Amino acid sequence: MATPIKKHERIWFPETDLCVSCSLTNKQRYYIIRTDMNKGPAFDVISYCFQKSLSIQENVGTYVCSHCFKLLNRIKDMDIRRAELYNKVMMSSQQFKVISVKKRGSQTPRTPRVSKLSDSRSTPHHRHPDMTISTEERSIDTIEGSFTKSTNCNNTTKPASTRSLFGNEQQRNLSTQVSGSFNEQANHTSTVNKDLDLAIPLSPTPSPFKNNKLKQKKDESSGKKQKLKQTISFRSSKLCTLMHPVVKALANGSVRKALTLIFNSSDITTKESSKKNIKSIIEKECQIFSKQSMEINLQKRETEDLENFDVTKLQEDFKNHAPFLWSCATQAATSTYSNTYNQIKVCAALCVIMQGRSRFLNSLQHVVGITMYNNQLQKDGFSVLAKLGFSVSHSTLNEKLNKAKILNENMMKSYQSNLAIASKSHLERVDTEHSYAVDISPSTMNDHSYSTSCSDLQHRSAPQGYRFNIDNLDFNIKVREMTQDHQNVSRHFTQMMALVDRVNSGSLTDDQPVGDLLEIENSEFLPTAEDNYTLRKDMIQVVSNILIEHLPSFKVFKDIYPSHFKHEHSAEMAKKSIVIPLGILLKNENKTNDMIEILQHLQQYVPGVRPEVEGIHEREERNPKMQAIPVGGDQLTCERIRGAHMARLDGDTPEERLEGLITMVEDFHEKINFLQAMMDRFYKPASARETGTLYQLRNVINRRNVVKNASADYHAVGSFIDLVTTAILLSMGFSGKYLF
Repeated sequence: MATPIKKHERIWFPETDLCVSCSLTNKQRYYIIRTDMNKGPAFDVISYCFQKSLSIQENVGTYVCSHCFKLLNRIKDMDIRRAELYNKVMMSSQQFKVISVKKRGSQTPRTPRVSKLSDSRSTPHHRHPDMTISTEERSIDTIEGSFTKSTNCNNTTKPASTRSLFGNEQQRNLSTQVSGSFNEQANHTSTVNKDLDLAIPLSPTPSPFKNNKLKQKKDESSGKKQKLKQTISFRSSKLCTLMHPVVKALANGSVRKALTLIFNSSDITTKESSKKNIKSIIEKECQIFSKQSMEINLQKRETEDLENFDVTKLQEDFKNHAPFLWSCATQAATSTYSNTYNQIKVCAALCVIMQGRSRFLNSLQHVVGITMYNNQLQKDGFSVLAKLGFSVSHSTLNEKLNKAKILNENMMKSYQSNLAIASKSHLERVDTEHSYAVDISPSTMNDHSYSTSCSDLQHRSAPQGYRFNIDNLDFNIKVREMTQDHQNVSRHFTQMMALVDRVNSGSLTDDQPVGDLLEIENSEFLPTAEDNYTLRKDMIQVVSNILIEHLPSFKVFKDIYPSHFKHEHSAEMAKKSIVIPLGILLKNENKTNDMIEILQHLQQYVPGVRPEVEGIHEREERNPKMQAIPVGGDQLTCERIRGAHMARLDGDTPEERLEGLITMVEDFHEKINFLQAMMDRFYKPASARETGTLYQLRNVINRRNVVKNASADYHAVGSFIDLVTTAILLSMGFSGKYLF
């Protein structure tokens, strides 16, 4: 490997064009430190190999080639495995049996070797009666905990690879007898050329030395209990040959090696049995996961649950209830280059698999179906995705949308009933007090009192109000082959929604104006010095937020300086808006009859409205229980609403006259009009050579989608104006000039 340079307890490599391991050039590189000053995939393995901290700035661009990267990772894994096995051996408190084997002399008769298999022909009971054991054959020393030199023989023992772990008292006595007999016979040995120490397990068969009855040796100095070796019996010699490497790997603590030997076994029965056991584990986890009583997030298909859908919750369910299945899927999805996996993709794949097992586990498919529906996917597309398991079918999606529609209608009914109850209690209180409004004298109409005189009413407890918004939805259908009967079609629909008020204003009176217009001074509508000071303060806050966002030196003020304007209702306005979709009516608001039907459809959600039959029978000119709800839209929509009201002035009841709905102009096109005024004033093609103008900056940054008509591309014009404003403020900030 390349020799690194040590500097301040950190190392760095001087050559960035060569591999730090083999010092060769290779195109396939695993960077240690990337060019963006981030850690590369080879950072961990190089730090592990050198056992030193790496300097980041000096090692930018250093890399390891693909061959060395794989080799170093293999070395790292082997070293970690060696350390784990070493810790297991050192932490164990088992007793070893060491057999010291000496070379036989020429005069010593041969003794047949005992077979390791538990076969009846190899047991000592079938030994020839004239056969004896040589006194120079073996010598066994019992060593507890570690290997030392033999007391009866002048030889050094080698570390044993097999431990003696007898399981019962009979085998313990048997090992002691064998050890004592071998030690006695080893003491009479006179000629020894060379000693050889081996560690082998004691045979579970009965001892051949039945006549030698010696007492069991005890280690009084250590006081530790002796643990003896357990024996394993095989049904056949073939099975013993096949499973011997597996048992040996398990005895050494290498479970991974044992499983590898089983799966790579040449025996088909062993392979199939192991696969069957793994399948049973996965089957058990899937059965538990697919139970309807589990209450997992994959089973939650209601509208409220789909609104709060979160993929991380699905991941936690798989990790907790199906850990083996999750481990298999993550390992299959792990990239060989980055050694990482995408959790979202793994979770999505498992959701598709589980949906094929149980049709109730399809919350992810519902979310995908709704997303595709919002992005104009056709019916044929849903059928393809449903067959692949990625989405629900088109019919299932329609059922879910119908349930959502019913849910929205029930939500609107609840808001309507709450306002109706509040209106009824207010009328009862007014009848008791014999007063319909709060007395406001004209003399108090100073210092903006017309807007603050009823501020005490805003703090009264009242249910949340709401308003309606409608807008036209127009599109053209162009035919490819036009004939006399097959022409282009222009569709005009109306989209409706309800918005819940974040600031409660239901306690304000609607029976009288808050002030007399004749008594209000004209100066009340002109900006005062206080208004100018407030505007300047707001502009300072806007500019400060831009500087904090883009200049690194101002980042320290990010958590200190407020990002929003503070006012009386800041807490309410910080909440998320509640928008209730009311569907699309196939009505054209440009037609008076269609506009009347649209208002009649919305009037069913007005608090206190009476059914049509009840209103016909009563024929009252006024319905005190009905509370008017604003209907907002652009200028053209408000004009159509006023035209519908004029057409129904001759109605007999307030419901027929559509008095439950009042018009309100929404600022739908306010920003477009403001941008259009800016483009008309500052965007001129004749100023292409004048530095700093909008048209010159547009050409410099090649924003060709910016045109003078703001309504043609609203988002392009708006982002361009924001970009130019930010650039001008930042240039002034860099120059150090005062902005205000």
